[in-house]
Amino acid sequence: MLEQMKTVLEKKGYAVSIFENAQQAKDYVMASVAPEQSVGIGGSVSVQALELDKELSAKGCPVHWHWTAEDKEGAQIAAAVSDVYLVSANAVTKKGQIIN
Repeated sequence: MLEQMKTVLEKKGYAVSIFENAQQAKDYVMASVAPEQSVGIGGSVSVQALELDKELSAKGCPVHWHWTAEDKEGAQIAAAVSDVYLVSANAVTKKGQIIN
């Protein structure tokens, strides 16, 4: 099923990676984001569970996340123009529609 979804999403122009576990996904994100890149985060329990905000901050990335910021509106604005934006989808249909 995952390979079928990967094919559907790639036909839509997405780059898709499949991971065996959460640690592999975390390692991929950490290796993909350079320390000088700013990171915006949408509402994501997955990002929270992986503690990516903390890890990326420790790496030197400016992280903008309205869930943890005192200035929530300012964090949302900064997140929207960040170099990297992390968000998780609630669902993906068999036709490759991302539902959030």
